[in-house]
Amino acid sequence: MTPDDEDGAVLARSVGEPAAFAAIYERHAGHVLRYVRRRLGDAVAEDATTEVFVRAFKRTRGSARSTAARSGGSSATARPADFGGC
Repeated sequence: MTPDDEDGAVLARSVGEPAAFAAIYERHAGHVLRYVRRRLGDAVAEDATTEVFVRAFKRTRGSARSTAARSGGSSATARPADFGGC
């Protein structure tokens, strides 16, 4: 199983079990925080990183529901491009 496959399974599970999204945060938050620090600076990096994951959670739950309804499963990943290029 690739990391994208693992992310997809976690995202699918988070539709019915929102706390499961924490695994996505734990896996990717450090990378996002470092990126945001380089782009925006230390002063706003933590708040911006939090906002990225809040938006990703809301967006993924909506798209995971519609994907699951259409296909009977989830092919979602948690790569930054999948969250609108964050």
